[in-house]
Amino acid sequence: MRKKGKIIIELRSDACIHSGYSYRGLIDNDVCCDRFGIPFIPARRLKGCLRDAAGMLKKHPDLQNISLDCLFGERGEFRAEKAQTRGDIDKPNVVEIGNIVIENAHVPNYEQIWDVLESFKELPLEKYIGRQDILSQYTSIRAQTRMVSTSDKAFADEQDIDIRVPSDIGIGCAMDNTLRFTRVINAHLPKPICAVSDGTSSSCSGQENTEAEYRKFEADIYYSDIDSDEGTEPDTQMTEVEKAICSIVKAVRHIGLSRNRGLGSVTCDFVPGKKKCENKDDFIRNDQQEMLSSQPAEEEDNCDRRQEIDMKKPALFFSVKSTEPLIISEGIDNSTESYIPARNVCGALAWEYLSQQGNSAESEEFRQLFLDGTIRYTNLYIMDGETRCIPAPGFVSELKKSKLLVNALRMDEYDRNKREENPGDGNLPKKLKGKYICISTDGTIHKKEVETEIIYHNRHVGSTEEQGIYSQEVISEGQVFGGYIYCAPDVFKASPELTGNLLRKIRTLLESAYLRFGKSRSAQYGRCVLMPGMPKYSDLHMSSTDSVEPARKNASLQKNGHILVSLASDGIFCEKACYTTEFNSVYKTIASDAGIINYVEIDDVKTIPDYSQGARLTSICETGVAYGFNSKWNLRKQPIPTVRAGSTFVYKLKDELEELPDISHFVQTGEHRTEGFGELCLLRMSEKELPYRLERIADNDKQTSDAQAAQNDSDWVSTLGHMLKSQEADGAADAMELIKRCVLNHAIEEMSRKAMNDLREKSVIDLSSSTIGRVSLMLNEVRHQECCDESGRQSALSPKDQFYEFAGRGNKNNPARIRSIKRKKERQKIENLIKTYFVRSVPANPDADWELDFQHMVDELLPWSQNKELRKIIDVLFCTEDRESIFESLWPEMMEVFLRGSKYIKKVSGVSGE
Repeated sequence: MRKKGKIIIELRSDACIHSGYSYRGLIDNDVCCDRFGIPFIPARRLKGCLRDAAGMLKKHPDLQNISLDCLFGERGEFRAEKAQTRGDIDKPNVVEIGNIVIENAHVPNYEQIWDVLESFKELPLEKYIGRQDILSQYTSIRAQTRMVSTSDKAFADEQDIDIRVPSDIGIGCAMDNTLRFTRVINAHLPKPICAVSDGTSSSCSGQENTEAEYRKFEADIYYSDIDSDEGTEPDTQMTEVEKAICSIVKAVRHIGLSRNRGLGSVTCDFVPGKKKCENKDDFIRNDQQEMLSSQPAEEEDNCDRRQEIDMKKPALFFSVKSTEPLIISEGIDNSTESYIPARNVCGALAWEYLSQQGNSAESEEFRQLFLDGTIRYTNLYIMDGETRCIPAPGFVSELKKSKLLVNALRMDEYDRNKREENPGDGNLPKKLKGKYICISTDGTIHKKEVETEIIYHNRHVGSTEEQGIYSQEVISEGQVFGGYIYCAPDVFKASPELTGNLLRKIRTLLESAYLRFGKSRSAQYGRCVLMPGMPKYSDLHMSSTDSVEPARKNASLQKNGHILVSLASDGIFCEKACYTTEFNSVYKTIASDAGIINYVEIDDVKTIPDYSQGARLTSICETGVAYGFNSKWNLRKQPIPTVRAGSTFVYKLKDELEELPDISHFVQTGEHRTEGFGELCLLRMSEKELPYRLERIADNDKQTSDAQAAQNDSDWVSTLGHMLKSQEADGAADAMELIKRCVLNHAIEEMSRKAMNDLREKSVIDLSSSTIGRVSLMLNEVRHQECCDESGRQSALSPKDQFYEFAGRGNKNNPARIRSIKRKKERQKIENLIKTYFVRSVPANPDADWELDFQHMVDELLPWSQNKELRKIIDVLFCTEDRESIFESLWPEMMEVFLRGSKYIKKVSGVSGE
């Protein structure tokens, strides 16, 4: 029985979850974060800390009946459950080696924050919520240096030490070239930027929050457990496995870098999960349940009828999104493939099938679904929107300088009037090795690349040679991959009802499966989720031999066309019971399996090829080797020679053909088709199809007028407003708070930059150093001054009261602080500064009070003409009351910018104070 629990990690001090990356001169030790900049705790790091804690608890009573290998596994062992126990519903599942699977630990509501940030792509707001902007909301930077110790002095003459200690530096002094910067995750949660509705504390109102809230991370943990129904409720009492996990989790007290020097103090807790539902109806996702429940009763019959019609289609199309990095590799190196192989999909669904009670590997249904080729699987390739990409065929090339995609088979047909198409002067075509292409409905071909990254790990087990830092290339998370699951054409024709039943079962497995692919899928890597609305039944035409016979030529003298057949996946071919990659054999086999052998010219394999035939000269065939690994046996499979994906074979139509044959069908060729090998992509290449320039960009680029630009400007503002309202209605409070903080930080930076520019160009303030120090002290006192409310409780002054105390009060008996400056000239300078930026209308009476005008401060330091886009975003994000409270609270910070900037400019310019 599988269960899903949760590990809650609360930071009690700042932590550095080291990523292995450093930025010379800026950051020496960086933290792990996703592509949006949200920090997380890698599952491998967490699992290692749990394993270390378990090693210290060997004699704990909760761990006496549970082996650590049953929880964490051994090197070389893989998580697997005995198939024979799954076939008997009366027997409980057996807890096997390495049965726990841990996911990365993220901040609460991480998936919701991710979805909100992704929804703002292609909008101007995107530039204000960049990776560094978001990362700065969760982290801070610490600087530290190494101090000279007694041992450093004692061994100063040794030749093998890393850092030399000069004789003139004493003990306790900082050593040269040892300054290091470390980014840490802040342990305390920031205060909300706006006052909440119930009147609690916030930074806008100037009130202090006495209770510090610590940042939390949450990690899902999946584990197998023995089902026990001995009169105890599973929700109230934990099993032995859960007790062991709970004790181990609570024993973890430190994590991350410098954990013995003040960083990474944590408290962890384990929340046990419930057993996975075995009811088929519970496999449907929550969003699908809501969709079905929201349908009117009179539409249910129509929905069922549409479902029955879909069941007659021979294929399912589905796409998955990677929520964790993927390592897809069968070799011993640390590189990864750029796709999810079909055999991984088949294995994941087979494991899900066997994990359900009542299913067995000996059943006929299991054989049809996964073994005998009745149901076949294709590789999952990167998606470009709603279109599945394929590996770039050999004829698709990219010009080195102009970056245009061209047809290498038509190199002599470029437009000589267009310099970007000319392959001369070093603008040579280059193959798109390892890249993918997307063929749109209008025939345009676009390039698509899979995003990869390098992740570092520290191995502290194994032999001495294996220990140390190592890196792995991974597929970055957040990408969508799609593929097909279809029924063999002969089975579909013979029994559509069987096809519908099998695909219905596959759909159920997809909706309920816990999808993890590739290496290290028990921690940190491999997690994928089914995209909403998937799977869906496909109109994919499965006929591979019944191509419509083309019309014969009568008296036409038209130039014959060609058919290009490109391998969309690696192909495995056999000849005389042996694997082969010999060109003539592969060339003929592909034509036969594609159903075009009767319409194209095929050379006699017994004769010497005639190189005068252009079709044979332009074919591109690359070979490789397919590896495999059987996790059940813990053994590698036999290497098999293959023809690599992207290999392109050109077939010339026979002379008597007037039209091209129908090649719109889905085709596979060669052996091992069940595992996704031999997928073909057939393309026509006649006089007008597949030209030299594959990217068909119009010559007359679209030029938008001022009216159109204004319309587009109003459109994105309206779109942004609707999206923000919908996100707030969905309860995405954490995401909206994060976005508001990032935008507000940009506003503060722009205001500070404007203040410094005015200081340098306009000389808005020219105070002596003593006056700057005195005014700064006044400002600091005001910011920390407290008052008593009606109940007698001490609280900080509001921003308006702070300004009133600092510069606004005109009472002669109790004047504002700045009016206590004796020297009139200095006092007038600081008053003029305040009048210019913080007070819009100054009373004629010199003894009258001044009022803080936040709108005037914004207009002066964040002018509309220079920050139009940012001002519009602020107006959409914040209501009038919030904008007023936020910018009023910024006046002390802006005043401090003026004072510090003035002091800095005087110091740099060498001007002495009065």
